[in-house]
Amino acid sequence: MSTTLNGIVTPVKAKIAGTPKSLNGIVLPQKGSIVGTPKSLNGIVIGITYWCFRVEDQLGNPIEGASIRIVGDSTSVYTTDANGRVQIPVMVGTMSVSKSGFRTQSVPFDFTAQDPSDCSLFTVTLVAFTGMATKILIEPLTPIPTEREIDFCFCDFECKLEELALFDNTDSTDTYINDYSSFLYRKTIEADTITIKLFKDDQELATITDNTLGTFYPTFTNSPLFVAFVANWRLIHNIYGDGLYQVRAEKNILGSDTTDESRYFRVLPYSAELANETIVLETFQTGNIVGGIDYSKFDIVGGFPRRFRIHGEFVRTLPETVISETKTASREWQQIQDKIINKYELRTDLIPSDLYRLITNDAILSNAINVYSYNVFQEIFDRKQLRFMSIKNLEQFQGRRGYTVQIEFKDIVDDLIKRNF
Repeated sequence: MSTTLNGIVTPVKAKIAGTPKSLNGIVLPQKGSIVGTPKSLNGIVIGITYWCFRVEDQLGNPIEGASIRIVGDSTSVYTTDANGRVQIPVMVGTMSVSKSGFRTQSVPFDFTAQDPSDCSLFTVTLVAFTGMATKILIEPLTPIPTEREIDFCFCDFECKLEELALFDNTDSTDTYINDYSSFLYRKTIEADTITIKLFKDDQELATITDNTLGTFYPTFTNSPLFVAFVANWRLIHNIYGDGLYQVRAEKNILGSDTTDESRYFRVLPYSAELANETIVLETFQTGNIVGGIDYSKFDIVGGFPRRFRIHGEFVRTLPETVISETKTASREWQQIQDKIINKYELRTDLIPSDLYRLITNDAILSNAINVYSYNVFQEIFDRKQLRFMSIKNLEQFQGRRGYTVQIEFKDIVDDLIKRNF
């Protein structure tokens, strides 16, 4: 693009924002500093101000090749460089920012008080599309999936599904009888806000700002967009007593206000009778779940903790036998190695759909799963370490939003082996 002034061609990189000024018929630049080498004619400087900003993903990595279009300008397209930086010649307006593999965003901007050459003063964060939940040990991550909101109250048609949360004041270190629950939330940009609150019987009790009621993570050094709270039900009960508890997160994401509500927790002192016919799954998640969360960036020793108490049963199933043998010259089978793989099965009662997704899309992908069982008429397991094998069955019932699921596990240590060498 170029302009002609008194017969002299002067290069211009893009349109001038707003109404251009002129002097003796010569177009002058808008206010702000001039980027690049300005041209002059008869002592008058001719140029255009370009404001710089940066485009990045949710991890803060620069996005190269993102396209920026200014609303109202159907011809000009600006592209980010290898550092995610780009310059546009418009001071105030709305831009559309797009890149293959990311959601297109419409972003209002106002560079009136900004240094045009400082790209760090304004950042656009693009959100990647979700994919299949697959755990790997490398980059990158995509956002936590969310359900479409429905303007409908299920409370008129179904009972609340409650998760039992038990504790014991006589021994706070015994993991068999003391439950906790974890809540993890993610911002889109660092300017977003998330406020976590504790409710009992639908009445607000406290705003979580410290470790009084558990462990509060206002941010993580290498994952600043995440906020987490691990509720210690013993501490909570000792202050607020028995009841039906819920954790809610009041979020302002990209200027929009929403509230996330957790499932309900019935908090009571532990007893064998209350715990009967329940199972606890406990995981300490590390690594990166593509399509989920990159736990490798959380600065928590041992991994991010999660614990769920589910009604159902946990039983041994038919073990798998692996036989290695050879046949001698006299046609006699001779043992080389025999191995037994113990297998187990979790069979749940009806669980909420959000808990089902949390277990199947996150928890069972953990390196190890600790299982505690409490059925007094069956074998008791106390922190049995297992590995996930498969989801054997899933059922959803008409008129209910929950699921029942059967999950198969095996011993994490494969050492029940007999050898002849």
